[in-house]
Amino acid sequence: MLPDSAVRRSLALLACSLLLWGVLRSLNDLLVSLFQAAGRLPFATAMLVHASFFSAYLLVCLPAGVYLRRYGYRRGLTVSAGLMAAGAAA
Repeated sequence: MLPDSAVRRSLALLACSLLLWGVLRSLNDLLVSLFQAAGRLPFATAMLVHASFFSAYLLVCLPAGVYLRRYGYRRGLTVSAGLMAAGAAA
């Protein structure tokens, strides 16, 4: 069994990553609606953005599950945070 400090640290990391995930998810909707309102994003393209965003869940869920089973949740959260940071920097 893990000590209390390790459990609290893991739960804090999990809570922060879920918060970050929710913020990024909300920003996607906000940016699409702002570009639509400015007239720079047609409706079909906006729906394509949403379709590609949500199809990523379908395409990544099984490989992510295999990765988590093999390496564990802590390493999975670290890799996912790194991927989000790399995507935001690009």
